[in-house]
Amino acid sequence: MEAVLPDHPIFEGVAVDADNIVLAIDGAVGSGQTTFVTADSVGNGTLIAQSIDGVPWIVEWEAGVEFFDGAGQVPAAPRLMYTNGTQEPPTWGEFNLTEDGQQILRNAIASLIGQ
Repeated sequence: MEAVLPDHPIFEGVAVDADNIVLAIDGAVGSGQTTFVTADSVGNGTLIAQSIDGVPWIVEWEAGVEFFDGAGQVPAAPRLMYTNGTQEPPTWGEFNLTEDGQQILRNAIASLIGQ
């Protein structure tokens, strides 16, 4: 994972290297791959992290801000997309986060519930 905003609180307590890379996926689970939502844009969201290939990994949207211009969908509270899970059968979506990936997820949840 590349931390696009390495100073974001979601990375608190996580080992972000000098190139803003975090080892978030456990390669020993499944094929070591995760399926990402392919998107050219995060709309009105804020890109927090992306794959090494530049695909959005963690995106957040503020309450009251339309997800994408013209979509007509506005979250009532902050929203966050955090991609993880294996991509192969028979265990589609198997939990595959490293300790750092789990800490990022815990930080994201804490932020969303106001802690």
